[in-house]
Amino acid sequence: MQTHPNLRRKALRLLLITMLNVAVAFTAINTPAFAQGDQRNENGSQIEGSWILTNERINQNGFTFTAVASFASGGVWLAAGSIDPQNSALYGSWKRTGPNRYDSTSFFYVFDPAGNAVAMVKVNQSFKLTGQNQLTGSGVGLACNLQGENCVSVPAVTIRITGRRIVPETL
Repeated sequence: MQTHPNLRRKALRLLLITMLNVAVAFTAINTPAFAQGDQRNENGSQIEGSWILTNERINQNGFTFTAVASFASGGVWLAAGSIDPQNSALYGSWKRTGPNRYDSTSFFYVFDPAGNAVAMVKVNQSFKLTGQNQLTGSGVGLACNLQGENCVSVPAVTIRITGRRIVPETL
């Protein structure tokens, strides 16, 4: 038959083991999961999400316009600009090229006044995260045929980019 102090030690040991297991389980549940190879920098910045971009056409006396762009998981890149309603949305891909650095390539159609596609424009951009919710970048445009081939440089579409992340707000 066990003595009273032994029962107390066993109960205390069982309580400590249970609390430790709960603490480990709680930590595992609340730790964000990242795909293997997903590398974040020291402040947790990543480019995935939606952004408001200010684009300055360097070769057009500082002409600027705004765009909304999204860097989706899996490398999908989408954007729409505030200028020219005769352009389609931009569709493309992005990839990480280094710490806080990303490249994208996208295409959009240019339409004539009757709504017929007359050209496709290819846009190559490089981005750098300068903070968790800020980025800078640059880009160039190329005029292509309707199949996105035979692209040639368009100097007027050299752009400088600054952006801020769209952060969800609570009602």
